[in-house]
Amino acid sequence: MGAFENAICEKEEGVTIEVYVTPGAKKREIVYNEWRSAFEVKIDARAERGMANDAIILFLADVFEVERSGIRIIRGAKSRRKTIELKGIRKDDIKRRLIK
Repeated sequence: MGAFENAICEKEEGVTIEVYVTPGAKKREIVYNEWRSAFEVKIDARAERGMANDAIILFLADVFEVERSGIRIIRGAKSRRKTIELKGIRKDDIKRRLIK
């Protein structure tokens, strides 16, 4: 599982992760996509009026056990490819929660 380290960047207050979003999926999940060098986040919300972005934040807050207010999309708000900042979590915490 060390391959996904390219998609995580540790910062002073937390981490940023690179994600590729698949909206309108049948189920929610997060997996590492080696070809894209990003986490593929599948969500059931549609990409309309910001619903998919809101669903991504809720889903990541649940997966990584962080406050929703500590998550923000810093690049790619209108794109499938996004950079997301998660405050109050370390790179090792991300790895542990994804390996579960």
